[in-house]
Amino acid sequence: MVTVISISFDTTSYEQCSSTYFEEHLPIFSRKLILSNNLETIWVSVLDKYEKLFEYLSNEERIELIKEDLIINESVLNVDKKGYELICLQHPVSYDLRRIISVIKISTDIERIGDRIVEILKNLQIIQNNEILKKIISEIKILHEVIGLHMNRAISCYREEQSGCLDMVVIQKQNEIEELSTNIENKIMNYIFEDDGNVSEVIGALDIIHHLDKIAHTTQSIYKWIMYRKYGNIN
Repeated sequence: MVTVISISFDTTSYEQCSSTYFEEHLPIFSRKLILSNNLETIWVSVLDKYEKLFEYLSNEERIELIKEDLIINESVLNVDKKGYELICLQHPVSYDLRRIISVIKISTDIERIGDRIVEILKNLQIIQNNEILKKIISEIKILHEVIGLHMNRAISCYREEQSGCLDMVVIQKQNEIEELSTNIENKIMNYIFEDDGNVSEVIGALDIIHHLDKIAHTTQSIYKWIMYRKYGNIN
């Protein structure tokens, strides 16, 4: 005699085993950690794109980097959504609230940096064949490197929750970046007087400096949100 055992599958139970269900029912500490880790993943991806800016890239590689920006923007929207959900559903206060707000604000800044990287990539295509402007690319690379170090220090401060992030070193670095930007802009402008046939390329080069400078200012904003997370005030 064969006994037939009937097994019913409860789809509700399956849904409760999903990562979304677990995430929604995690305590606020764990959910903040997930949110923070998601932000770091996006941040590292944008830094990786930034570091590749002045590498030798084929047109296909440039196009691929530009397409990646859409994925980053979508990821930022997801982080923002989860952050606002945490605020609305969990009603965090004090440091918990500041930490979530800082993640949302920093994610927006990172998205802006990603957008400016795309614009730099587009402008590099315009000036890459200009022999005169190639001479100044080495100086633009120095500016690029200085800003890159500034950005990397910011993510280290974020991870380690350092108290002295917005110190004189950061302020001096911003001043150094502004001085470098101004000097390079002046040199680029001189090329217009040497050869007025290079106007479009010169505008492209100036645009690169403009976007690098804006990336530096946005990084400065990130430092301030890191300090807000710790102390609750923004200078």
